[in-house]
Amino acid sequence: MYWLRHTLLILPKKLGDLFTEATATIGEKIVLRRQEKYTATATSLVHTYLHGEGKIGVMIEVGASKPEAVSNPALKTFAQDVALHIAAMNPMAISSEQIPADVVSKEKEILTAKNLESGKKPEMIEKIVEGQIRKFLAENCLLDQPFVKNPDMKVSDLAKSVGKEIGADVTVKRFVRFELGAGIEKKTNDFAAEVAAQMKGH
Repeated sequence: MYWLRHTLLILPKKLGDLFTEATATIGEKIVLRRQEKYTATATSLVHTYLHGEGKIGVMIEVGASKPEAVSNPALKTFAQDVALHIAAMNPMAISSEQIPADVVSKEKEILTAKNLESGKKPEMIEKIVEGQIRKFLAENCLLDQPFVKNPDMKVSDLAKSVGKEIGADVTVKRFVRFELGAGIEKKTNDFAAEVAAQMKGH
């Protein structure tokens, strides 16, 4: 990621040519697996952040309800801080409404299986799982996460604080997080399936 950013700044070549040259140089095949493009508007700011040695990259678009607030340095600082937070905490979505229903359903299956295995009473499991799902959503939604630089406030609280400072409502419109190796097929264990298989043997 670090190599790509700096090479693009130096060499006005086609991306495919850069990949071919890099493959020949380092002896490892390089392919473009993911890409995103954000374009700022009159009421938004696009910011990028590279973490550490470039193994994690974040692009974020933050919005302000007033166009004049977009140029306020505090909004850029907010974008930088939230991008750093995303790099560190890896939220699934901005809010719970954006987490796909199938992800929540799968988590419910896993939690139900775990509670059954631990000996919880079947009639109590639904309520227990509901509470655990609320916790799961809070832990994985950006706005509900404790801000990494100040865990006493949520990211949503930070947005409100910056909004008061610049005199406009501040929102996180979208973000994308890239991590070296993310998405490459790995062997995973389906806990719910394992428990179901074990139950059949009893």
